[in-house]
Amino acid sequence: MTTTTTTTTQSGVEVGPTTLRITLPLPLGVAASVTSAVGALYPDAVIDTTGGSDELVFRFPHDSRCRTKTSAAKIRAAKTYLQEETEAMVLGFAPDGAFRTEAPRYIAVTLAAAARAAFEDEPAAENFLEFKVHDDDTGQCFVVTARRSAGKEPAEMLAQARAQIVTLTAERDEARLGRAVHRATAT
Repeated sequence: MTTTTTTTTQSGVEVGPTTLRITLPLPLGVAASVTSAVGALYPDAVIDTTGGSDELVFRFPHDSRCRTKTSAAKIRAAKTYLQEETEAMVLGFAPDGAFRTEAPRYIAVTLAAAARAAFEDEPAAENFLEFKVHDDDTGQCFVVTARRSAGKEPAEMLAQARAQIVTLTAERDEARLGRAVHRATAT
């Protein structure tokens, strides 16, 4: 049985439990020690049995992670603020399909640093890289694309590749036809 405790703030933002996932298999003694330690530190933690058999999942209610009720309240207030700020930052989509947002500078700096590091790690990437991002709240996975603004967009590169395939296929077919005609006239 899984018990999930959520605390709702005055503004309605839920502060869910913290999740600890441990990949299995583990030696039985290690699993027992981890379970014992979690139980001693967080007596109201639960083991979530709804997932697969490839991981051990613990959930700690928000307030039990905090040293005091005051710190729990401060964390809830901060999470509420961040949730409200995130919703306020999203403006929608521009007519060209671009995502419009008013991101704080720290988010822009973080995204730029992540893109730069990714291109440094993958120097063979022509002009774009894709990242899978997992949303723990919904369980959905999204693909985020980072590209250099000066280069071609992924859709342009795909269109060129498709055009090249059409051209090469036509050249191959023409060469095959030429060989077949040559064989037919040679006999």
